[in-house]
Amino acid sequence: MATAAVFTSVFFTFCMLWAKVNQPAVQHVAQQITSLYWSSVSQITRDVTSLERGIDRTVDLSSHQNITQLPAELYEQSASEEERARYKRLQERLVGLDNLRQQRQRRLDQLRHLQHLLEPFQEPQSNIQPNLVTREGELVQELEKMRMLVARVSGRMAQKQSKGNTDASDASYPLGPDQKLAALLDLS
Repeated sequence: MATAAVFTSVFFTFCMLWAKVNQPAVQHVAQQITSLYWSSVSQITRDVTSLERGIDRTVDLSSHQNITQLPAELYEQSASEEERARYKRLQERLVGLDNLRQQRQRRLDQLRHLQHLLEPFQEPQSNIQPNLVTREGELVQELEKMRMLVARVSGRMAQKQSKGNTDASDASYPLGPDQKLAALLDLS
C-alpha cells in the first residue's frame, strides 16, 4: 500500500506539471489510478475477512500467504463436531505440507546455487588451467625435463661414487657452486 501511495504522489506531481497541456486527460488518468488503488485496498481487506468466514472456492491453497491466513478452527455455527475435527485435520495437514514444500524449495534453491558454482568444472579443458589437462601442456613438458635431470643426476652420482672409491684426489680441491653444477650437468 505504501508503494501505491508513493506512486500516486509522484504521478500527481507529474500530472500537475502536465496539467497546463491537457487538463481533462490528467483528471481522467488520476481518477483511474484512484479507483484502482481503492479497489486493491478493498480486495485485500475482503480477502482477510473472507477467510475468517470460510474458504472461498477461488482461494489458491498452494499459496503460503493464503495458508497462513486460514483460521485454525471452523467458525461456522451450523458445522457439526465431526466437520470441525475434519477441518482441523485438513488445515493441519495443509500447513504441514506447506512447510515441507518450503523446505524442499529451499533445498532446491541451495542445489541450484551449487550447480551454478560447479558450472566452470563442466568443461575442464577450457575452464580449468588447460596446461594441467592436456598431453602437450606446459606441465607435461616440465615433468619431462625433470625426469631427464633426475636421470642425469643419478647417473653422475653413480659415477662419482664409483670414482670416489678409487680416486680420492678429486675431493681435495674445493669447487664453487657454478663449477659443481657444470660438472654435474656435463655429459662428457
